[in-house]
Amino acid sequence: MVRRKDEEGKPGRPFDVNQTTMLTAFLAHITPACKEIAHLSSQAMDHRLPWSIRMKLRLHYWICDACLRYRRQLIMVREAMRRKSNLEERTVAQSASSLSDEAKAKLRRALKTRQD
Repeated sequence: MVRRKDEEGKPGRPFDVNQTTMLTAFLAHITPACKEIAHLSSQAMDHRLPWSIRMKLRLHYWICDACLRYRRQLIMVREAMRRKSNLEERTVAQSASSLSDEAKAKLRRALKTRQD
């Protein structure tokens, strides 16, 4: 039996460690398996999932550090790709602005003939 402490650091109600184990087992039983969580985490980045699925994801993240870490890695990769894309767009825009007027006109003519 472990004693919880309240906000002031005073001993609170007794807390049975076995209760934590039981809660973890219950959450593991009602949430999808890690393999499905990985798939759902990826889907959640592409579109909004139903409320019930989002809740199952959150509950699973509470009990599974590996899935939470995987989700954070997905977010990190997505942000890195966005930064890379933005950098490439700025580089292309800077390159285009550094072209001479003659080169820009030549490119416009080439694009126009390609469209026709």
